[in-house]
Amino acid sequence: MKFVVSSTELLSRLQTVSRVISSKSTIPALLNFLFEVQGETLTITASDLETTMRARLQLNNVDGEGKITVEAKRLTDILKEFPEQPLILEANLETMAVDIISDNGKFSVMGQNGDEYPTLQGLDETNTTSMTMPGSALLKGITKTVFATADDDLRPVMNGISITTNDSSITFAASDAHKLVRFRNNTITSPKAASFILPKKPADTLKNILPKESGDITMKFDDKNAHFTLSNYEMICRLVEGQYPNYEAIIPNNNPKPPHYQPSRLPHHAQACIRICQPGKQPRETRAPVGPRGSIGAGHRLLHLRIRKSERSIRRRADEHRIQVGVPHSDTYSHHIRKHRTPNVGPLALRHHRAA
Repeated sequence: MKFVVSSTELLSRLQTVSRVISSKSTIPALLNFLFEVQGETLTITASDLETTMRARLQLNNVDGEGKITVEAKRLTDILKEFPEQPLILEANLETMAVDIISDNGKFSVMGQNGDEYPTLQGLDETNTTSMTMPGSALLKGITKTVFATADDDLRPVMNGISITTNDSSITFAASDAHKLVRFRNNTITSPKAASFILPKKPADTLKNILPKESGDITMKFDDKNAHFTLSNYEMICRLVEGQYPNYEAIIPNNNPKPPHYQPSRLPHHAQACIRICQPGKQPRETRAPVGPRGSIGAGHRLLHLRIRKSERSIRRRADEHRIQVGVPHSDTYSHHIRKHRTPNVGPLALRHHRAA
């Protein structure tokens, strides 16, 4: 088996699919890339049995077909040393020797029989939901929710993104029990209602490769697996088993007091509060620990913004707004800024609560 390929294109494909390889795998074959040549197409496969990534690459001057596996890290390190140039890869399927021939020399590495690479289970065609969407739509849904996923071995369903489709929209949701994010796109629909939980690792992998996609992608899933088809890549991943919590029950549908603010001003006030949260600050005054309304959760260093208008809770001037910041596991102090004014906002007082 022999073919010619661009060094930079091959390295780009290898670096992308190598994201799914686990260095802790107990199966030696899963530390390798699977090279398979059929016609003038090279398919490169990497897997950890939970997530599998395939990359396709068009070849020139192909001589023979077959498949062989090569150690992933060694091959990637070799290709990093080459500038842009055509490379000749020649694999002897009897001795499993792989030669990489460039303009300046030849590298030889040992491969393994491609038939020993684990085969993966496909989708159940009788129970498969298929839909097509722009790559940018899937990227936006993943980007807006993946940061809110948890790392909880006791509740694995919280470690992924819940994706729900129906005939009117597609909804992405994620939560770690402290924060909840829901993103709904009403321009993407599915012929039937279905849902699945996408694990964090394949979600992060898609987040890295989708910015390079300009066209539509195809998403298929059944009860156990999901299949994403891109222009030059394919990804098959095992889904998280279980029922995602009913997050819709805690989102108010008819809130009588919706908040109104200008997005351009909120980051400014939040940044001002964060400056007071810096470690090493000495408390200026001691107060009682934050009560249930101000607590955020043990072990979490989070920023909590709240405008309080109750005369019973805080004495203040009529035109004064207080933004409270709660950070557990510390003392309590407050910092007041009386002369700081922003357009259309009264004197700003920053109150920093640190609960012991």
